[in-house]
Amino acid sequence: MINNLLKFLDASPVNYLAVATMEEMLSAAGFKKLDPAKPIAALQSGDQFYVTKNDSSLYAFRLGRKSLAESGFKIICAHCDSPTFRIKPNPEMLKEGNVLQLNTEVYGGAILSTWFDRPLSLAGRVILKTANPLHPETRLLHIKRPLLQIPNLAIHFNRQVNDGVKLSKQKDMIPVMGILKDKLEKDNLLLNLIASELNVAAGDNTCLHFRPQ
Repeated sequence: MINNLLKFLDASPVNYLAVATMEEMLSAAGFKKLDPAKPIAALQSGDQFYVTKNDSSLYAFRLGRKSLAESGFKIICAHCDSPTFRIKPNPEMLKEGNVLQLNTEVYGGAILSTWFDRPLSLAGRVILKTANPLHPETRLLHIKRPLLQIPNLAIHFNRQVNDGVKLSKQKDMIPVMGILKDKLEKDNLLLNLIASELNVAAGDNTCLHFRPQ
């Protein structure tokens, strides 16, 4: 059970990927996906179905073999959430020494000090333009390699670090993406990275919106 939980967590760094992972699990267990826009066919005892909403929530149900008067409803609910850093629009910030940082905001109740000096990556949902502007394409992104880091200051820049330091979410917790050789590399570096991962062409006609958890 513990190994299954760890596999689920590894595959589900954001809610969109958690829903996709649960869809695979339910499908393997014999559940059928319903289209909420279509009428539901006749249901029978033992039928198993699920439905998703906005790629971020999932509802599964199984019809019991006894009447509601005998067994009633049995409902289990779970909230899949975790502290993280959300990337803001137009996030690329070029700092002194050609250091490129991504402007982020802290989401949830994070223990900030535990995020320092760890390899971080990107995961979320990407919306792509299609020929029909009313029906864009949705894709999930899960880059499984280190891309970012929130570095600690060297101790001679912060002599009180071992005495407990109040951290600023807007100043101390901004992740570093890399050091650029040329300022021209900065423009749309994040967008180009996402487009490359999804194997699509970067530009206004392709990538519309990246929504991390």
